[in-house]
Amino acid sequence: MDPITFIILCIASMVLGTCIGIFTGLVPGIHTNTVAAILVVVHAPLTIWLASRFGEGTISEAELAIVCFLVAVAMAHVFVSYIPATFLGAPEEGTVLSVLPGHRMLLQGRGLVSIRLSAQGGLAAVLICLSAVLVLRCVMGGPVDLYARTRPFIPFLLMLVVLLMILTEGQSKRRRDVQPGREPATCLLVDEVRFDSTEEDPSFFEVWALWGLHGKNVTTKGRLVKEKGRIFLEDRGKVELLFKEKGLRKAMDNHIGETVSIEGRVCRSLAPSQRTDLRRMAWALAVFLMAGSLGIVILDSHGLMNFNFIPMTRLGLPAWGWEFLPLFTGLFGLPTLLTSLSSNPAIPVQLQDPREGISRKRKAKGMLFGAVTGAFMGWFPGITSSQAGVLASQASSDIKDGEDEEDGGAATEEFMVSLSAINTANAVTNFVALFVILRTRSGAAKATQDMLGTGLEAWTNPWPIPSQLLLILLSILISSVLAYFMTIRLGRLFAKHFHQVPYRKLVASVIVLLVVLVLFMAGPLGLAIMAIATFLGLIPPMVGVRRVHLIGCLILPILASWAWGILGWGVLM
Repeated sequence: MDPITFIILCIASMVLGTCIGIFTGLVPGIHTNTVAAILVVVHAPLTIWLASRFGEGTISEAELAIVCFLVAVAMAHVFVSYIPATFLGAPEEGTVLSVLPGHRMLLQGRGLVSIRLSAQGGLAAVLICLSAVLVLRCVMGGPVDLYARTRPFIPFLLMLVVLLMILTEGQSKRRRDVQPGREPATCLLVDEVRFDSTEEDPSFFEVWALWGLHGKNVTTKGRLVKEKGRIFLEDRGKVELLFKEKGLRKAMDNHIGETVSIEGRVCRSLAPSQRTDLRRMAWALAVFLMAGSLGIVILDSHGLMNFNFIPMTRLGLPAWGWEFLPLFTGLFGLPTLLTSLSSNPAIPVQLQDPREGISRKRKAKGMLFGAVTGAFMGWFPGITSSQAGVLASQASSDIKDGEDEEDGGAATEEFMVSLSAINTANAVTNFVALFVILRTRSGAAKATQDMLGTGLEAWTNPWPIPSQLLLILLSILISSVLAYFMTIRLGRLFAKHFHQVPYRKLVASVIVLLVVLVLFMAGPLGLAIMAIATFLGLIPPMVGVRRVHLIGCLILPILASWAWGILGWGVLM
């Protein structure tokens, strides 16, 4: 094939793949694995057609063009999938942790900020990973061989991740409670402070009289006192002061002991629980074990296919990974949609030019943390972006300390940036790992391995980079840049018109679509699996634990294969 023709064909494949990835990312339930499964079946005749269509083409060049298409689909899907996760609450496994903060920002009218930060974090992670691909190769492969050295300890690493998830569930300071029989303390969210004011506002309230005025904007006066790092206003009573801006909080430290006049909104302050909640930890462990048991039964029972009728097989398509669609739809997708359907939230008009509460330094920190975490997690089996997202949430100290509201939401925004960077870096390193350790960590990487077959060029020496991988990296870059701009544009379009959409009808339509897709791609048995998984997926929000523990459906089977020597799972490690 002529070099220029080959380049044009590959670029056209990347652009087309980006368009398909945008479509699959916008429609809940349609995953890149679906596209990958179809390509595995049709790639042989499609390769022959491309090779004959574009002059004296070779089979290998045509295969590479198809691989470029698949890589572009996978990368564009990662970017755009945050739009339905934010506006519909219909996540995939990688975006499940973003649903709560993203949906919360949507209800604040800041949905566009959530989309924009996710896109920025993803693009930054792509650029970081691509610029450091040689470093990754030398660290994870030779001469450092970090993967080979840590491979025997992968089960212990998985157990450490599980232990971290459960322990952080019990020690989370974000969850606050009140001792039985006691009213929450009254606090004042400060808007304005006057240090030398002698005039009293007609609507002036005494400090001791603020109790019972929750939600009202008031003016009051008192003496500033500081106790255990917290600032209070005192005058025959005492209220804690909360601040929207850190600068104002720091300025108040210089006036401790002085009498000041303050305008602000009265609210309730719930003191953080200092005890470790063993009940939440127990529920977290129970959810993990229940999901893991379901995973063992479904993913290791290879004969289930014989008792199932899958409509898509009648069309000549393979039932490739058919168990995963109903499993993840039930665990992560339907529970959130059913909760949204029952709550019927009033979606406010979204701000079209919202300001971000996060500083550039903090945003860069979240991007770097997410890129590095996702880049290393992408090499190991069973450790998905959800587990890495737990690390991101633990790294956001303001979220843990409950200071996010008074800090303008900066901690939530840092978390969104970190999580999107983790997801995107994970997707990039999945393809790099394929060429370095010759193992697959995603459906798209597995399909790439199947299509290249014995022609796969192993990356044995640090230099030069295999030509196949170079083309894949180029596809990642082009599709990510295109998907970034399309995500911003589509996010703005959603933000402009979404408040006019009948929310409950839209969510109900998505639920029906998911059920139809599961029936078509996984059959009646898939519907049964989805029903059981949905029941499990409803438990975490009911008992007050994170849904990330449901990822036990993947981790526990891997640990079981290591412990019991079950054939078929051991090859993953």
